[in-house]
Amino acid sequence: MEIKIQSTQFIKPSNPTPENRRHFKLSALDQLAPPSSYMFNVILYYKTSGEVDVSDKSGQLVNSLSDVLNLYYPLAGRITQDGFEVDCSDQGVKYLKTRVSVRLDDFLGHGPKIDHVGQLISAPDLATNALLIVQANVFDCGSLVIGVSASHKVTDAYNLVRFINAWASVNRTGRSNAAYCPFF
Repeated sequence: MEIKIQSTQFIKPSNPTPENRRHFKLSALDQLAPPSSYMFNVILYYKTSGEVDVSDKSGQLVNSLSDVLNLYYPLAGRITQDGFEVDCSDQGVKYLKTRVSVRLDDFLGHGPKIDHVGQLISAPDLATNALLIVQANVFDCGSLVIGVSASHKVTDAYNLVRFINAWASVNRTGRSNAAYCPFF
């Protein structure tokens, strides 16, 4: 199995974060945690149905991600030098699009190896210190596997799932669902 990165970009919120929300204070425990020490990783599989080729949905995924970042703006920020807060100046979420040289059925059928699964999720980016990294992996059959990696300094598992649900809702309907709105 070979994975080739086709593009890398930083997705910013579709609207600038207001000045009064530019500084998100971290909890005492998050301030003490080493940088990039703990990332939550989630992998989502979307098998092509034959009617819709999910590989053609990349632009829609990017646009809906940009829209949902208006609600989850700290994920598009960076930890400040002193480590006490997130600078929410819309630096962006790292978004990679890759091509995987195997069919999803073949990948799953033989029992995926952990090192292959790990390639579907981007490693922490120490150069840019992105707090959220999304990797959209398009398989030969047109199926899509989305790998999401988020810093525990700005989210926990519960809120990461809420973020993913909000993103899915915006992607599906074109608007956010108030049920998934975070409170910062």
